[in-house]
Amino acid sequence: MKKLLLLILLVAANTFVWAAWDGKPKYELHTTAATKTITVRGGVEKLFRFSCGVACVKHKKGWFVIDKQGNKLFDLPQGYHPAGSDYDAETNVKFSNDRLLILKSEGYYNVNARIIDKRGATVKDLGKLAGAYPMIDGVARIVEKVGFREKVSYINSNGQKIAPNTPNSRIYSLWEGLRCYQDPQTKQWGFTDANCNIVIPAKFMDVGPFYNGLAQARNSDRLWGFINKQGAWAIQPQYTRAVGTFRGPYALIYDKSDRSYYMDQSGKLVWKNPDPRNTICSEFRKEGYAVWTMFNDSVANAYAPMVIVNSSFNIVGKINRRLYEVNTQGEVVASNAQWFQWQEPFSGSKVFDWHGNMLLDFEGLDIFSEGLCTSWLERRANQFYFNDKGEIIVKFEDTQF
Repeated sequence: MKKLLLLILLVAANTFVWAAWDGKPKYELHTTAATKTITVRGGVEKLFRFSCGVACVKHKKGWFVIDKQGNKLFDLPQGYHPAGSDYDAETNVKFSNDRLLILKSEGYYNVNARIIDKRGATVKDLGKLAGAYPMIDGVARIVEKVGFREKVSYINSNGQKIAPNTPNSRIYSLWEGLRCYQDPQTKQWGFTDANCNIVIPAKFMDVGPFYNGLAQARNSDRLWGFINKQGAWAIQPQYTRAVGTFRGPYALIYDKSDRSYYMDQSGKLVWKNPDPRNTICSEFRKEGYAVWTMFNDSVANAYAPMVIVNSSFNIVGKINRRLYEVNTQGEVVASNAQWFQWQEPFSGSKVFDWHGNMLLDFEGLDIFSEGLCTSWLERRANQFYFNDKGEIIVKFEDTQF
């Protein structure tokens, strides 16, 4: 009886090991009984990321909007398209503060513009403009004709003009209540509040987003440091190479010899790379993990393992690159408490849990947003949205005839 029990345990153990190390992801992309199908004559041309619980879909004759359950909510008015869809589509074709700025071209530098909500209702008809830019975190730029001149203004999500004294600058994403801006005259950088009112004057050669109250900044001597939300140096500029962010517990920095370090928010170096030739480090994510590649003389570079370390610099997971065919030229583009998405250049993505087990492996160049990702590839006939378990929420098909 004991021998039989031992045999059963060994078989179970071997089955588990094989399932964990056969190179296949835990989940495959698949339809379920709940998968919805939307038929579009000519098929869809592009799927865009979810924001505010909805996403835009482009097809040959126009645009429509869907929710996260795969329900088609409404079509955009005939001839209208989201602002920015012709030049900055990847990041800015999305709702912001439950609003979307849409345009209808009426000729060169002449558009009709309106703001709509998530039901498709018009919030504000902006009339004829010389141009308009996407709404980003509740603010957009519009260009009006004033005689023979053009005037650029900022508007909020309700179409009201704001920040009349702020110089004309491209609008950037909001990070911890502040967004960067560039003075068009001096070409220097500063920060505004959510409504584009200047908070930190433009006095830096370059800046990055705020994380945990600190942002990267470069001074006139081309040295990098970190500033606080008052624009004062929290960590003095002394680094010749660009520094990382405090997205996670530490920022990644490099010295002149290319050795990497991690630094805490007081400026103290908490870890020094013992072998910079063989250990490639990455930034910590907000979940408190970083992904490293470990090279050594006994392992071919193509098979060098990737490891996951926690904020105590202990290895908590390993990724078998040979088994999973992982390209080290990729990067972490999305993450949450359970997993991270590793996107490889011009290829596709793999999703791993923080122990290094592969959950998903898929073609496509999109990034998970609000828990969903698109299958978008130019050569793919049928497009769909899927979740982090590979379940296809909604698919789009061409008509039969």
